[in-house]
Amino acid sequence: MPENSVKRYLTYNIIKLKSFLLSKDVLSFLVFLFLSATFWFLNALNEERELTLSLPVQYKGIPPDIQFRDRLPDEVNIKLKDQGVNLWSYVLNRPRKVELFIDHTFKEQGIVSITSAQLQSAVGQLLLPTTLIQVVSPGNTAANYYRLHAKKVPVRLQASITPADQFMLNNNIRIVPDSVVVYGSYSLVDNIKNVVTANLLINNLKDTLISEVQLMPDDSLRYSVKTVKVISSAEMFTEKSINLPVQIINQPEQLSVRSFPAEVRVVFNIALSQFRNFSPGDIQILIDFNEIKLKSGNKHRLKVISYQPYISNVRIKPEEVEFLLEEK
Repeated sequence: MPENSVKRYLTYNIIKLKSFLLSKDVLSFLVFLFLSATFWFLNALNEERELTLSLPVQYKGIPPDIQFRDRLPDEVNIKLKDQGVNLWSYVLNRPRKVELFIDHTFKEQGIVSITSAQLQSAVGQLLLPTTLIQVVSPGNTAANYYRLHAKKVPVRLQASITPADQFMLNNNIRIVPDSVVVYGSYSLVDNIKNVVTANLLINNLKDTLISEVQLMPDDSLRYSVKTVKVISSAEMFTEKSINLPVQIINQPEQLSVRSFPAEVRVVFNIALSQFRNFSPGDIQILIDFNEIKLKSGNKHRLKVISYQPYISNVRIKPEEVEFLLEEK
């Protein structure tokens, strides 16, 4: 059949169907059908009906070091009876999960029993007072449990936190909590030294950072928390320079070590908020006698130590000094 003929045929039938649907007889029939359905629905809502629902179960009161050998029911099936309008509200807004508190004194191992009466009581807290619970499934349940081995270990952060240009991290990165309790079999838990976080990547930090980071999951272990908070902050820095003395450490009582020069020029970056609070003790320029006694010659490279997080990029001039050993 030619394409134009097909188009004309379809157009003709569409116009014919439209005329039929818009005719007075058909419109009247549809209106009456809609009204009848509405009246039937309203009447059904006023009559008593039955409804079956499946709801997830969340257990409360179980210590984190308790492991069940038998699987506890993860959902409950309930058959309800009430007026249709009340049951319809459960269909539109399904009740949230059933919270069941396990009132049990846990030992090293034992059995926990869950009765249908406990389930029915927990379900009833989610329902209207007029709703009758006819059936609760499963019924009485018993599950064997045993206690896991526990060990407290530090959290190790996997992170790359980079401040923006002209900014610096002005304190040590904090992890809250900095340690967690790990639960599992003795053979696994005994060998664990730390728990690692997921990788945290932050670029161009200019302010305070508070980020929640997940612990790397392990199906064979359980943690006291699933996430930790990582706290750090950055602020603008400026450059500061100062002359500092060369200090001698591990010097024996019978010998005296003198350096030439006795002072070096130190240039470093410091957070703006700490510029006026700088103390000469914040940076140490050191010669370790234990190192120079093992080498020949009279020149030694200086060691720079600073434990302050608001100080960075320390440079000294000269980096190497001459030294002289003298008997006291």
